[in-house]
Amino acid sequence: MSLCCFECRASFTRSPLGRRSLSRCTTFALFATALALSACSDEGGGPGADGADGEALLAAAAACGAESHEPCDVLAPECQSRLAEIAACQWGGAGTTPVLPPIDVVTRAMLRDRLATAVAADTTPAPVSLAVTAVLEMLGLLPASFDSGDAVDVAANLLLAQYDPATDRIILIEDARTGDPIVDNEVLFHELIHAQQAARYDLQALLASTTTLDSLIGIRALFEGEAQFHQLILDFGMFDAPIQADALRQGLDTFRDAQSDALFAEPQGAWNRSLLLAPYIYGPYSILDTWLSGGPAAMAQRYASPPGDSLDMLEGALAPGAVSGLVDAFPTNNIFARAGAALPVAGDEAYPLGIDRLGAWTTYVLARLAGSSISDADAEALALGWRGDQLDIFQLDAGGYAGRYRVRFDTDAHASQFEALMQQNPNADVRTSNAFVAVTIMAEGETPEWLFGPLAR
Repeated sequence: MSLCCFECRASFTRSPLGRRSLSRCTTFALFATALALSACSDEGGGPGADGADGEALLAAAAACGAESHEPCDVLAPECQSRLAEIAACQWGGAGTTPVLPPIDVVTRAMLRDRLATAVAADTTPAPVSLAVTAVLEMLGLLPASFDSGDAVDVAANLLLAQYDPATDRIILIEDARTGDPIVDNEVLFHELIHAQQAARYDLQALLASTTTLDSLIGIRALFEGEAQFHQLILDFGMFDAPIQADALRQGLDTFRDAQSDALFAEPQGAWNRSLLLAPYIYGPYSILDTWLSGGPAAMAQRYASPPGDSLDMLEGALAPGAVSGLVDAFPTNNIFARAGAALPVAGDEAYPLGIDRLGAWTTYVLARLAGSSISDADAEALALGWRGDQLDIFQLDAGGYAGRYRVRFDTDAHASQFEALMQQNPNADVRTSNAFVAVTIMAEGETPEWLFGPLAR
């Protein structure tokens, strides 16, 4: 697996953020199967939970060099070394050994060939890939006739840079260089943070430990959010902006507001784009809070107990400390489950192909895609009310595919609201029992009773 840097475009008035770069290509997280390996306020400064002075910790990070850094030519060895030194000190504290992997420059065409080769090497059985794509299309998450070539194009067009922990190398995309040294410094610095992460933690093992799309988003929000957080500190330094908690949080808010709107400007393909970009937009919030509570030592604790779902990512950005209650811990195996997975099927009407958990983030996307029938604030509240889900994929003996998407919420009211949104989908048949919603997806024909499954858990 590789860690890539994706580009998210936004313009800000009097903002130090400028055009932002986004990182890592966990391609399974993009498309489920298409790509496989791609004046301070009270809430800002002050002591953290363990007595640490958050603003002092930020000041120490800024003193690593962000405040005095002048943008340089990222292809020059002395520039690369300087950025690696700042990244090491800022990420791990004074005295941390810098990590500077070899850096290659490739064209976007070369990159696309690499991604296409990775897709061609995918060993997912064709029936599973076809079924998952068909069900996600019917659910409204993928555009019609979506295929692996579309997935490659989306990733290749967004990619700016990549760190590969397997080879310990960084690649920069030649076509992505803008002539703006600030942007180019941001991109390389982000990847150098990934190199520091990989030197201390086994990122490949961390990614391999994920069993669902949802858990993969949560893990990516940890290490991409951390890289984005440190990149933001460098940005503020290059723009001579104050590196303080309130200022950083305001910058994150500005970035999130702009990108949230941009993600849904084109509903077709919004979900797969959002799977790439959400960890960069929402992930840095909890990293900022963690840093204020204890700096690098507090971050080490996050890696020791990494997040298991995207609810953690959303809570950090939208409602820190407000979400309570256990998440329903199903399913137990991933979407690549082979034939014979233990899924409840009546008679011989269907052939189970796999299951997955889509997560709180997908709940938010589905709500936003419902359009004017729900406000963004209500969509956020609905996602924060998510407590677990499971998507079952079936091949029907009569031909075609079917899906069963069951979601648990924290309240009956949230379940009713989600039911109303899902009923707008002409492919869906929806039932609700208290805080539990069952959505069945079929292209045509009458929904068999067994497809709803148990309306309790």
